[in-house]
Amino acid sequence: MNQRGFRYSSPLQTANRFRGGGKESLRQEKATAVAEAECARSSGFSATAARLGSTKSTSELSMAYGKDLALAEALRKKAVPQARVILEGAAAAGTETPAASLLDK
Repeated sequence: MNQRGFRYSSPLQTANRFRGGGKESLRQEKATAVAEAECARSSGFSATAARLGSTKSTSELSMAYGKDLALAEALRKKAVPQARVILEGAAAAGTETPAASLLDK
């Protein structure tokens, strides 16, 4: 994210930036959502999270990182549908982004 010029200290700060009708424009929110999705995919974060979620170590991880996992899940539940709407809107407008391929995942 930093390499693309997004200087957020955490996913929570990113989510809060656009909450409640902040000053950021919709264009900036879309750019941030696309960058975050591409970053998660290219870094292997998404694949690692999926793999860890399907192993028997889930309960051990939940005990050690319960609050962090709950926050990540809450952010995902909000961000994924929001990103899907943004990407589908871009596709309908004929301005598909490289992240549009993520809709099939």
